[in-house]
Amino acid sequence: MWDFAGQVLGYVISGMVALVVAYIQHGKTTALIEYRLKKLEEKVDAHNNLVDRMYKVEAQLQNKS
Repeated sequence: MWDFAGQVLGYVISGMVALVVAYIQHGKTTALIEYRLKKLEEKVDAHNNLVDRMYKVEAQLQNKS
């Protein structure tokens, strides 16, 4: 009887540890994804800014011609 209870307790403790580790890893992964998404948005904003400026330059060049 005590062997069975010891095994069950071991399984429960192992499961709890696995859940805690998974929770911690999930938090780290989420933070990394948010960071990379923010950097990507900054690059897209910079690109869009360049495109807008180029349209303005092209319009100014056409008006001078």
